[in-house]
Formats: sequence, structure tokens, C-alpha cells
Amino acid sequence: MSKERDCATKLRAIVGKEPFQTFVAKVTKVDGATCTVLRLFDDMELNKVRLNCHSTENEGVVIVPKTGSMVLITSIDGRCWFVSQCSKVEKITIDATASPDGIVINGGSNYGLIKIKELTDKLNELVKRFNQHTHTGQFKGTIGSNTPVSGNVTYTAIPVQIPDPFFVKSDYEDTNIKH
Repeated sequence: MSKERDCATKLRAIVGKEPFQTFVAKVTKVDGATCTVLRLFDDMELNKVRLNCHSTENEGVVIVPKTGSMVLITSIDGRCWFVSQCSKVEKITIDATASPDGIVINGGSNYGLIKIKELTDKLNELVKRFNQHTHTGQFKGTIGSNTPVSGNVTYTAIPVQIPDPFFVKSDYEDTNIKH
């Protein structure tokens, strides 16, 4: 007996003789943590097909399929179904607030995502201060075209003539990832 068949036999012994049923279906409506699908095998409409392990909650990882996309639906107990795969994704939500590590992407070596609003505010405050910055002080020596100056001369530097533009978050924000 092959390893795969041996594994399947042991799995059936654990979950019972009823095999898991998986069908291709088309999403006709998405409603919160469930969707309505049309099963292609027999044109049967199935309501409240789960997108999550709970039919009423949006916790953990939830992949919401686009209406009109194709999905694989798998039977939980012959009456309840869940989406196990989808061809087109409307959105993916991840709620990892209960996890002490939060969400780690690609090993986390790039550290945390930035807080775009706070960063933009701080950068714009720096630009504002730069644009308004002048120097005052005492000067002794020559000014202009080597005109000698007798004594100390108080001067004020000319402020920035062409101010730097402010930062606009849309120039560097990836709106496909939000946190």
C-alpha cells in the first residue's frame, strides 16, 4: 500500500467513513463572514458558506472572494460548508491582536510598518522649520564684493527663497496594505 493511501486510510479512521466533499462553485453574494455560492456540479445554491471558522465572526485570517469568482467549497459535516480556495480575492483581513508577535511578514527582518500619518506630520514639521529658518549673528570682515566693514555688523540671513514642498503621503504610501 502506498504512503498516500495509508495516510488516507488512517485519516478516514479518525474522521469517519464519510469522505470530505469538495466542489467548484461560483460566488453570487458575499455577506460579512459568509457567502452564497452556486455549486457548478448541480446548480445548487448554498447560503451561509463560511469564509472563516465562525459563521458570524471576522477574526483571524479571512479571505473574501470577489463576487463572480470561482471557489472551492468543502463540506464540514454534510450540511455546513466553507470556502477552501478562491480564484479572485476581494480582500484579505488579518486580525492578530491576540498574538503577542502580531503579524510577521517575510520573517520580520524589515521591522514594523510605518505609521504613515505620524511620519508625514513629522516630516512636514521639519520642512516647515527648514523653510522658515534664518541665521542672525555678528560679522566682522568683508561683505559683498570685498567691501571692508569697520566694527561689528549685525546681519540676518535671507530666508529660503524657494521653499521645499511638503510631503504628501500618497507619494510613498502603499494603500494595498493597511494596519
